[in-house]
Amino acid sequence: MKAIIMAGGFGTRLMPLTAEKPKPMIKIIDRPVIRYTLELLKKHGISDVCVTLGYLPDVIRDYLTENDGFGLNVSFVTEDTPMGTAGSVGMCREFLGSDGFIVISGDAVCDFDLTACVHRHRELGSKASILLYSHPEPLEYGLVLMGSGSRITGFAEKPSWDGVKTNLVNTGIYIFSNEILCHIPENEPCDFGRDVFPALLGENYPLYGIEAGGCWCDIGSPESCRKCTGDILSGKARLSLPAPAPGRDDITATHPSYISPDADVAPGAVIGGHSVIGGGCVVGRNAVIRESVIGGAEIGENCNIDGSIISSGCQIRPGVKIGEGCVIAENTVIGDHAVLMPGVSVWPGQRIMPGETVGRSIVSDTLRGFPGFTAPGKMAGKYCYALTPEKCFDLGAACAVFGRVGANSSQTPGADTLAASFSCGVSSAGGIPVASDIDFPEGSACLGRLTGAAVTAFFAEKDGDVTVYFTDRYGLPISRETERKLESAFSSGTNPAPPESAYAPITVTGGTELYKAAAMGNLMTDTDISRLRVSVAGDVPECSVLREILASLGCGHNSGGFGVPVFELRDGYLRVRDERGKTADPRQIMCILIKSEIEHGSGRAAVPFDAPQAIDEAAGPVLRIGRDEGAEELYRNEPWLWDGIFASLRLISVMADTGKSIGQLADELPDFAVTSREVAIKGKRSDAMRALSDTGSFESDSGPGLAYNGETGFARVRAMPNREALRIDAECATMEDAEELCLKIRDMIENTSG
Repeated sequence: MKAIIMAGGFGTRLMPLTAEKPKPMIKIIDRPVIRYTLELLKKHGISDVCVTLGYLPDVIRDYLTENDGFGLNVSFVTEDTPMGTAGSVGMCREFLGSDGFIVISGDAVCDFDLTACVHRHRELGSKASILLYSHPEPLEYGLVLMGSGSRITGFAEKPSWDGVKTNLVNTGIYIFSNEILCHIPENEPCDFGRDVFPALLGENYPLYGIEAGGCWCDIGSPESCRKCTGDILSGKARLSLPAPAPGRDDITATHPSYISPDADVAPGAVIGGHSVIGGGCVVGRNAVIRESVIGGAEIGENCNIDGSIISSGCQIRPGVKIGEGCVIAENTVIGDHAVLMPGVSVWPGQRIMPGETVGRSIVSDTLRGFPGFTAPGKMAGKYCYALTPEKCFDLGAACAVFGRVGANSSQTPGADTLAASFSCGVSSAGGIPVASDIDFPEGSACLGRLTGAAVTAFFAEKDGDVTVYFTDRYGLPISRETERKLESAFSSGTNPAPPESAYAPITVTGGTELYKAAAMGNLMTDTDISRLRVSVAGDVPECSVLREILASLGCGHNSGGFGVPVFELRDGYLRVRDERGKTADPRQIMCILIKSEIEHGSGRAAVPFDAPQAIDEAAGPVLRIGRDEGAEELYRNEPWLWDGIFASLRLISVMADTGKSIGQLADELPDFAVTSREVAIKGKRSDAMRALSDTGSFESDSGPGLAYNGETGFARVRAMPNREALRIDAECATMEDAEELCLKIRDMIENTSG
């Protein structure tokens, strides 16, 4: 059997470590990652290897050539343009001939028993097998769902916690028969996870998962590099490691740690556990290094380095303090007694002045560091700390890849500054910035839709707290795929556009009036609505706009009270108190609107996958996003489901046409109650989700988490995004039944998770 090592990726998330070296050449315990891969293949009797190259190919080629392939027959293919995981394998057809083969990533470390995995592959009669690893933090990986007999039933590519149904991740190690090449187009970019495997599932092709025992460490980020190093030092991986220097009495070295025989460590130095002092490193007297990886760098006396990575060629002068999570790339010089705050990254060749305190990352003299998304399509942080004008400029430059980009703000001084910086960044990189005078997020999303912006950013700032809302061309939060594309463009940097390609911002005036007109287009009635009385509570801009619209329609009312419904807009969504003073369940309002659309509108409606099951009983079958073809496209044209002002006007239309109050409309709906419960997990939430899946009581449908169909109702269980806990959402005819169902599933979770 032959092997293909995929080593062509850019390693964007690993920046700045990969700014001048490809990912497979990152050192783990003083050896490049790709060497561990070659040694694993050799251990299992595989001698013929083809390495696919892309980013900085000569660095890998020269290293392997100079070392005679470490005893293997190594050949190379080079991608002139990125071909994807499957496309790069397709380029190796001549090397493979008619043999079966293993595909393995050159940027991960593992000790899998490949011989046993190949035996299992043949035992299953598989033509294509994916090696799987049980990972406690699976968000950055593709998840694999399996049915009986190890047959693969589905995939979830880098999901949010909502999408985690198992902890089995795709390791990027595959065992194939030669006929797999028939499913890979020649000379075309193609990806196994995105293209080939889903197509094989659709053809009922024999595709299997093999859970490999042992240890697997991906080095996709600097933090995962440090964790991988710690796992190997702790003995979790059975690897052949370089011999460390002999122990010494004049330094303090806590086990497990590694000090190279080629390192020069002065007396009095303290090397904490899970630290690596690589070959060529010099460590001065009384330096303290904890849980850090130091390449061939010079560390001055009395330095204090905590939980960081420092690359070869760096000079860290005496008295420097480096906080946890810092990453210092090659040939950087940090002056005496400088301080790097936690989480700072420094790109290659930078100079930090003596005594300087650095609180933000430095890339080619530009402050960087991706702010990160706190919720779908949303960033949040402090003004001029997490979100600075410089970072917003870089965000705008990264967004320029989308072409026409909207930029609006809450029209406070801080928000205006950040939005202006963002627009300048869009223009500087050749994008087309579009701004308007609208001052609330839903209006910004709508204006983005009306002006054809592929992405629109709305900057809101209050008392120094900043939130940025990114929406797509339809006015919905940008997808996870778009988030990743933006992060990648931000991390890799952008080249300035020439002056003739820079666009001045397009300014749309009268944005609020355009929004009002669009919202009023959602009225679905010819009935005179001036007889209705509706009050609006709240003082946010959206509420003011809704009051103005209602006043123009003749149905506004200055204050609420018995007999008058009260509408309130919170975070863009509609909240309603009916004529009896009772707060309406938002799910009931959704049911009323969907029922009206099906009975008196287009006859079709789409809802989010986890919308109440009662909608089907109330209105007839609806399309659900993620389950039904065409649902997502239909949902994009239903702004009254995700914009509070649009929803208000649609609800008023229903009241006018039916002559019924909100309370009466709600009374006509089938009885249903929804409740939720959070269950803390002793171990890892991904392990708990897999344990539930393995019970056979839960269904892995196309929605978030796992589904449960019981005698009294329906429930869904999903992993919480920010803590080790699971959330249960139960829907039954009565609240008593819903609460009992929650308790039943809570007991199942506690029994399976220990």
